[in-house]
Amino acid sequence: MVQAAKANDDLRTGFTKELMDLARAKLVRLSNAYSHHTNYTLNAKLAVIDVRVQLDYDLKCEAATDTVARLVESHMRTAFSIPQYRKYMRSGYPSEAWLAEAAAQEMVYLHKQRPTFVFDTLDEVLESGIIEPGERGEVIARVIITHAYDSAVQKTSPTLDGDPVRFSHGCLLTEFIESLFSGEAAKEVLDSQAHDAGCYDGNKLILRDRFKKARVRFTHFERLDDQTNLSVMGCVLGMTRCAAFIARRGEKAIDMVIPIILDPERLESDLLKTDNMTAMLIQVKNRCDPGSAAANVINVDKGVPFFSGGSQPYISLVMELGAIPRQLVEQESEMGKGDMSSPKKTKTLDNPSELTTEQPGSSHYKATRHSCYSIFAYGCSPIVYHMSSLEAKRYGTLLHKGGFYTEHPRTDEGSLRALHRFMPLASLSAGFEWLTKGDNKIDDGSIDLTEELMHETVVLGL
Repeated sequence: MVQAAKANDDLRTGFTKELMDLARAKLVRLSNAYSHHTNYTLNAKLAVIDVRVQLDYDLKCEAATDTVARLVESHMRTAFSIPQYRKYMRSGYPSEAWLAEAAAQEMVYLHKQRPTFVFDTLDEVLESGIIEPGERGEVIARVIITHAYDSAVQKTSPTLDGDPVRFSHGCLLTEFIESLFSGEAAKEVLDSQAHDAGCYDGNKLILRDRFKKARVRFTHFERLDDQTNLSVMGCVLGMTRCAAFIARRGEKAIDMVIPIILDPERLESDLLKTDNMTAMLIQVKNRCDPGSAAANVINVDKGVPFFSGGSQPYISLVMELGAIPRQLVEQESEMGKGDMSSPKKTKTLDNPSELTTEQPGSSHYKATRHSCYSIFAYGCSPIVYHMSSLEAKRYGTLLHKGGFYTEHPRTDEGSLRALHRFMPLASLSAGFEWLTKGDNKIDDGSIDLTEELMHETVVLGL
């Protein structure tokens, strides 16, 4: 297993290059791996993205079942099972390190030809409604993380004789963090201490020193069917297969896991032992109002049986992407109050974009076996992440695509009022508007709707 994990660093022969080019060509169904981007179909580009970030298709949608069938037919997707009633197939891209490496090289190749190809492809796919709506935030988070990993590997991995970068080579955890976050945010993360830093001297080390040798190595994400792989033993498997994990649906505390090997310089006999493994545990939120840091800490000593002994530190990352359009939230709030005045007079709601590693009440934490370096990233902008303002705008568009109001062709006050009349009980403000049209007398001055209106867009599906 150790030799398998190291073997990808030595794939320099003519045969292995031909084999990799064949995998790339088969994945996108083209005659060679170096075609112009205009020759790539939508399904070809979708396959490249899907191998790496694991999209979840809404199989109740006819367009989704057709797309999945085309991917199985022509783009290396595997059909796992066909239900007895044969209306659709269960399929996916299983964890295959060679195919994931081919997809990584294809993604970089396409990105060089057309830097917006990921945005353009996901924009069209999300617009068609074939991706499950609840997955939107997590999909975008995985794209951001994958892009950061690719950037880190390209900056630090040597190439010989024009050969493409081997993304299975991996990179230092600190390099990955520097590629994921903006310069100022990355410095804050790397200089942060564990939240129980005051408990004993070992936890007083800042993150960059505690994880100075640590490496990450993932060319793709793999979805888990049960909780058993959410463990350090699962991280051993992920590290050898170049995979990060997507937690099963309904998992309370963790959405994704990036395996981390603490000391890659250990002897081979000790290299893949569980006490040399830890992880970055990630939780993704896509809501307008940020939750509290204390409520979102991922605590492996309470309710998340991740470690099976040892005293390894770990990293908790909460990504509050929160990209609901502020103007629509303001407009909806003012409509609920009966105020149809100019947007200039509407109240500005707070939708912060910042990163913090400060822990509330850290002086009261008791010593824990596994110290946690917690990161809370609010918003999706260049303030937090290593991205341009144009990229941030495209991510924002993808995050709220498919919303009830954002897809309506007319967002003026009259049109939104018409939508309210169709659904008198969809929200409190719509209900009161309907109720007061009759002869009912309501002392609405005694009812405080502020809090209800602030969260009304969640009920309506934004």
